[in-house]
Amino acid sequence: MTEPKIIVEKADVLDKNEKIEEETKLCITLPNGCSKEFIMRLKNILRENKGSSDVYLKVPESDALKEVKITHKVKIKDDFINKLSEFVGQDKIEVR
Repeated sequence: MTEPKIIVEKADVLDKNEKIEEETKLCITLPNGCSKEFIMRLKNILRENKGSSDVYLKVPESDALKEVKITHKVKIKDDFINKLSEFVGQDKIEVR
């Protein structure tokens, strides 16, 4: 019996700190009463980092947070997370 063979036309090496994007999602907790300017700035940051990871916003509603999936998808990388955390705060970001 012969061993099965795999033919690869292209392969990429992943950084050991980089998660596989399809398995991750980004959750951002919005502050109470955030302004239109805040939302527009957040939207721009997300647009600058297009990728395949889903994005969810945790929106304050009454005494709880409502998690809403948005249409933007992002590439989760350290520089993007750093930029986002500078804007919204590290405690408002969750990568799962």
